[in-house]
Amino acid sequence: MATEFKYTVDGKDYFFANEIGQEEAERIIRGEQDRASGEVDEYDYNNPEDEGALQEIAEGIGSGLIAIPQGIAETATTLIDLAAGTNYTESVTKAGNYIRDALDIDPTGTAGKVAEGLTQFAIPGITAASLVSKGSRLAKIARGQPQLRGKQSVFDKFRDKRRGREIGQEIGRPPKGREIKLSKSQKFGEASRQIGAAGLTDVLVSTDGTQTISDFFEGGPTKTKETLGLEGRELAAARLYNKIQHGLEGSVFAGILPPVLGAAISGTSKLGARTTREVGLGTAGAGVGAGYEIVGSAIDGELPEFADVLESGAKGLGIGVGVGVGSRALSATSDVAGEAIKRGEERYLKGESYNSLDKAVTRAVSVFRYRSFLDPETARLKSMVNPAVEGEIKRAEKTLKEIDKEIKKALKDPDYMQLSGYNKEKLINNFMDVLEGKRYDELQIPRPLFEAYSKAKKAIDKLSEKVKESSIARNLPEDLTAAERGTGMLSRQDFIDIVNQNISSGGYLSRLYQIFNDETFKLSPSARSSLVEQITEAKGAVDIRHVQKFLKEETGNYPIDDAFVREWRAGNVTLTPAQANRYIDNVTKYYKGLKNAKPRTSTGMSVPVVRLNPGVVNKPQVDNKIIREIMGEIRTPKEAYIHTVAELSNFIASDAFYTGFKRTADASILANATRNADAIARGQPGDEVPMFVNTNAEIQARVDQINAQRLADNPDATIENGGLIRTLDQAPNGQKEMDDILESMRTRGGKMDYVVLGRDPEAGGGQGGGPSRSVYGEMYGYAIPRPMFDAMTNIVNSNMSPMVEFARTVYGPLLQLKGVSQYAKTILSPITQVRNVISAAMFALANGNVGRGANVMESVDMVLRDLIDKELKIKDKTFVDYDLNNEVLDFLVDLQKRGVIGSSAQLREIQANLKKGLGYRDTGPTGEQVQRYTRDDREGVHSTVQTQTSPNLTGVLEIPSPIKGIKGGIGAVTKGTNNLAKGFLNKAEGLYKGGDDIWKIYNYQFELQKLRNARTKMMAVGDPLDAEIKFSRYINKTDDETIDEAMKRYAADNVRNLVPNYELVPEFIKGLRMVPLGNFVAFPAEIMRTGFNILNTAARELSSDDIAIREIGMKRLMGGVTAFAVAGDGLQRFAQSLTDTSDEELAAANRQAATWQRNSQFIPVGRDKNGNFEYIDFSHTNPYDLLSRGFRTMINTYQESSKLGKGYGETAAKIAYESLTEYLQPFLDQSMIFAALQDVLPKSMMGREGETMTGAKVYREGDSPSVAWEKSLVHIFNTLMPNAVPVRIPVGAELGIAGGNFPTGIKSIETGRFARGVFDSDTTEPSTGREYDTGSELFRAFTGVSTQIIDNKKVAYFKAQEFKAARSSAATLFNEAVKLDVADKDQFLTAYQRADDARLKAFRAFASHVEDLKTLGMSISRLQKEFKRAGLGTEETNAIIRNRYLPFTPSQKKIDEARRKGIYVPQGALNRLKALRRGMSLKEEPLFGIKGNEASDDLMNFFDFAPPPSVKSEPKVEQENIDIDIDDMVSNSLSMRTSPVTRSSPTVLGSNPTDVAKNMDIARRTA
Repeated sequence: MATEFKYTVDGKDYFFANEIGQEEAERIIRGEQDRASGEVDEYDYNNPEDEGALQEIAEGIGSGLIAIPQGIAETATTLIDLAAGTNYTESVTKAGNYIRDALDIDPTGTAGKVAEGLTQFAIPGITAASLVSKGSRLAKIARGQPQLRGKQSVFDKFRDKRRGREIGQEIGRPPKGREIKLSKSQKFGEASRQIGAAGLTDVLVSTDGTQTISDFFEGGPTKTKETLGLEGRELAAARLYNKIQHGLEGSVFAGILPPVLGAAISGTSKLGARTTREVGLGTAGAGVGAGYEIVGSAIDGELPEFADVLESGAKGLGIGVGVGVGSRALSATSDVAGEAIKRGEERYLKGESYNSLDKAVTRAVSVFRYRSFLDPETARLKSMVNPAVEGEIKRAEKTLKEIDKEIKKALKDPDYMQLSGYNKEKLINNFMDVLEGKRYDELQIPRPLFEAYSKAKKAIDKLSEKVKESSIARNLPEDLTAAERGTGMLSRQDFIDIVNQNISSGGYLSRLYQIFNDETFKLSPSARSSLVEQITEAKGAVDIRHVQKFLKEETGNYPIDDAFVREWRAGNVTLTPAQANRYIDNVTKYYKGLKNAKPRTSTGMSVPVVRLNPGVVNKPQVDNKIIREIMGEIRTPKEAYIHTVAELSNFIASDAFYTGFKRTADASILANATRNADAIARGQPGDEVPMFVNTNAEIQARVDQINAQRLADNPDATIENGGLIRTLDQAPNGQKEMDDILESMRTRGGKMDYVVLGRDPEAGGGQGGGPSRSVYGEMYGYAIPRPMFDAMTNIVNSNMSPMVEFARTVYGPLLQLKGVSQYAKTILSPITQVRNVISAAMFALANGNVGRGANVMESVDMVLRDLIDKELKIKDKTFVDYDLNNEVLDFLVDLQKRGVIGSSAQLREIQANLKKGLGYRDTGPTGEQVQRYTRDDREGVHSTVQTQTSPNLTGVLEIPSPIKGIKGGIGAVTKGTNNLAKGFLNKAEGLYKGGDDIWKIYNYQFELQKLRNARTKMMAVGDPLDAEIKFSRYINKTDDETIDEAMKRYAADNVRNLVPNYELVPEFIKGLRMVPLGNFVAFPAEIMRTGFNILNTAARELSSDDIAIREIGMKRLMGGVTAFAVAGDGLQRFAQSLTDTSDEELAAANRQAATWQRNSQFIPVGRDKNGNFEYIDFSHTNPYDLLSRGFRTMINTYQESSKLGKGYGETAAKIAYESLTEYLQPFLDQSMIFAALQDVLPKSMMGREGETMTGAKVYREGDSPSVAWEKSLVHIFNTLMPNAVPVRIPVGAELGIAGGNFPTGIKSIETGRFARGVFDSDTTEPSTGREYDTGSELFRAFTGVSTQIIDNKKVAYFKAQEFKAARSSAATLFNEAVKLDVADKDQFLTAYQRADDARLKAFRAFASHVEDLKTLGMSISRLQKEFKRAGLGTEETNAIIRNRYLPFTPSQKKIDEARRKGIYVPQGALNRLKALRRGMSLKEEPLFGIKGNEASDDLMNFFDFAPPPSVKSEPKVEQENIDIDIDDMVSNSLSMRTSPVTRSSPTVLGSNPTDVAKNMDIARRTA
């Protein structure tokens, strides 16, 4: 037994683990007595000067900003004082301190002092060095800039500086000089100037009394002089000397640290590239480890011990080498797994999977990758369709905005203002006229406006020109026979002529008609009268054949025959008004019926995700003006222009996809044929089933065979004279022959399940043959595996059962509410917007894109131009220029088309929920919902009609409605309000997307620069031609690409694959948005995908034969490891050193935090005013936390299980479960809106009946139905309320309407956190009691970083409540035996054991929480008070605090109840069981239970013969004994227990289970 030291205080004996002396013992004991009586502060921690970490940081920044002008002023006054012997400097110092006092700025903590120093010295110093660097002549020459230049264009700023000369020539600027490599002396001179600038700046801004680093360590070359007692010139000289010392330190830091850090990173990557990754990472790890020890010692104000530095470096070395080995293993494993997956995929596609598991695994893998069963290149082309369309739409939107500006200018043009009818509506209609082909001399508009209109038309014309090169043109015949022309077929030249005609006349314009968009559409009497007049008098372009068609089903005098048509055309007859009216009615009825027509089939229909619409380019137009007027044409050039651009660009991108798909299929067919031929040559069967079959080729072979036979019979036979056939369907029994060919193909395929695109009914068969008419373009007629077909199509149920339709109707809006809640809490949350930008920086770090390779401020500049697109001028002087010029627009459009920007995973998921709701909802190329109508005649309407315009064009090209009366005024206000709201929401979305785009642009430029640097290095060290070939092979350059284009494509693909991108999210994951689980499922899925890709890409780059490529891989691997693990751990360790936080405190904080934070990575920032542990949840900021969270979960779960004494099996199972849960949690967590609905719904409707998942009460059982309804609605509204609204709605809040105490209620809505902290910081939050500081909230608003606390009081109270519930629940296990009508002794003993096991688990868990709270600084007296407030008994409280167990005591009432039923209750045996555990340590293993559910037979036998112990009252112990360890004094963790007693050895009678029980019983009875 350990030696204990007894001290007597106030007549009582206390025992301590260490010898501390009588005086110290009395101090400790009396202090505890005071705390127990409440005479001292409840908390052990009490630092009134510490105001919380964020407040300290904010005050530090504020103090630093004040210090800058103060230091400059002190420099000037010090020079005056030195010359005149005055002391003006003191007045300046006092003024600065007065300002600090007035603003309540007083940073006292470490965080505040560090922030103050960085603000005062680092920022001005770096800025000065940067300005010198940019402004010096040598620096300009090195960057390839002229020595003298005018204002630099934005184009120069963001384009690659290496292409300065070419860019200058392109935009007409004088050519710039090329980059020039500076000599060593020039570099030294340049560096010296930067160092000098930084040092001089520190001299200027340093203030009197500021410490140097030498002062901190109380010795060193830059130690300042003491000014106390000095006066006059002597004091001024000392102040000037101190300033110079600050300047020297600033020069050293500016001159040494950046080059050293840069050299370390560069050197490590080069070392790893030239040796092995293990050496490079090991070296880096050793450096980081040693540096950590040195910095940690410096923070503590100590010099590091060499042994400690060596040990820490060795640990870093081991970790670095381990990471290197791990990355190599990952690469090897990835290659093996990739090959296995590829073989499994091929077997699955060919129907050769050998068992169900093989099929299941292959299918599961395909579900979780965006390409599914498509090959990588085809999938890439598929993912580029939407970006291509969005890029063209971006350009079109900019064009329309420019037109809107020009219209506003034109309306002020004095040369045109006097014209009759010259207004905005006329000018907008003129835009439509220009799009339809009108020339300038046919209009009366200013020339600049016409040029703007023409620019828009040229954009459509440019896209139309590309249509001529499409697969439709390539697959049309050169010539046609007369019979073929009669069927409507087109030759290639016919097609080109149609395109040219559409270009000149605006034939591609999408038109909108009221008949499709207005259910109540009806021609006005005047419009109808005008149409009747035009038809009867043949004034308009009457299509008499169209009239004949729509009157032929009529009776009486309405129909007209061919003879009438001839006479009408000769001008001999006219149509009657009755015929004209009936014609108008029938046309109206037909098109309204077409819109509302029901689907013809109820079966599912496969619709390709990428659809090539041939009708876009050769569609029949409603060219007849009368027909367009009947349908109510809406002349809206804005919608027509945007949708036309979208449709044409979608056609071009879709055509590129199917053309690329065909290349892949043809290559596969050729490779398969080659393999079979080689096999036959070796004497093998050569019967490998092809993945693809070109049925067109097989059918054409049969056509050629038939023509050969016909030519043999008739040498004069031609297609023109009908002797030869062009297609098989022109032959007798042609359709049967085609069916036979397809059947033969399927027979040869064996188990392969082929789908023939464009020929099989499920794949568009029967809609007209040929690539020029099929939605599959050049893939028409190709047989592909069914899984591949499923991967490129969606199943659409065109007609559903009423029940399914009802479910869709009800559930769809709920999904849209899910989108609204997501939108409100992200897009409309300023904090989230800021965090979105800050956290995305981790994407650059993870890819090693840090340093000189790109400029993030250039990315910010471009995003702001795209978002703002305005130039602020005052009196013709530009103050802020964020105009989106053509150069920036071209660059952004290029990135959009490459799929780099505009693909935020979270934003796209929200938009999908908002726009699509549930299931398949067709959307047009602009992303808005569209209506599609099938044409049955050649005069049909345009195939696609857009019902909504692009949200980015709200208010653009809108015709102001005349305000007539009150109703008109209300309408105008409503429309204006709607436009403002749409504009605001659009800007909010733009900001969120922009935050994502900033770092994607940065990463793209960095990746591109890395490739250019690697190419330059490769060509410099070897033969340039060989290097070019190797580099081209590395980036997969194709023959039709330039090297620059190939690098851009490769860099863009890297960004798409290594940074989250919604276009690459698997369809299965996208589909999860339709379930009530998960708030943002796409983003975590992308983090997993891109995280693996980063490591895999780095490993592949490290496997290259070229050092330049290996350097890229080394930097990427270092960046990935840093982002995934090192960054968070490093910040955590650094913060622990700054705040003196132990690992135990950190672990305790994790365990006592909210459930979802148990495995988060906390960055400790100190204590708040009440001594509560304060931290930053880094997991909330780090997007890659999900990757490392599982490993932390394993460690945390193991530690927690060990603390609770759980066995290895239970621990292992819990580790596996908890780790898997952490990875699946983002996908399985209940979404916000569905959780809120379940909170308020009754249990009969699967709700929680007014209780949240955390146990908070929304409404209580005693609330009236109306109050409960009100609280429920408020609770749901809170989920939908934007975070930008400056209010907070606590759980259970009400408005007071139902309760009659409006507007407050019992628990009312509160002022929001930011608003309270900034405008009302002196008040506390009513529902939580928290206070918010102004500085903390401003810091949080600008950084997105917020701190949280472990509120010891609340945690203690709630844990006590949880303990009480668990304790009571344990008792019910015993009561189950009492409820039985018949029960024996064994049943009662088993029930007791189970109840006591459950109770012991509850005690252990609660004791663990208590230990954590004590570790976090909560005193025993405070714990006792909170437990008492929670209703916990004194006996239980003392037992928990002393870590002792109080066994379960059955209720006497329950015992009596059993006895009344005649059941024997073995109370003696129960007491004996109770005695075996009473007073045992909660850390000990019990003598029975826990590890098994049943009592052993031996133990039962023991109860049979052992007499029940006599019950005696124990004498009261007068002395109170305390064990105190000196090491625990800081936390005041006193362990109260009774005096130690000597007990008999438990091995007197033996060590088997029965003897152990007997021994313990003897020991307890003889104590």
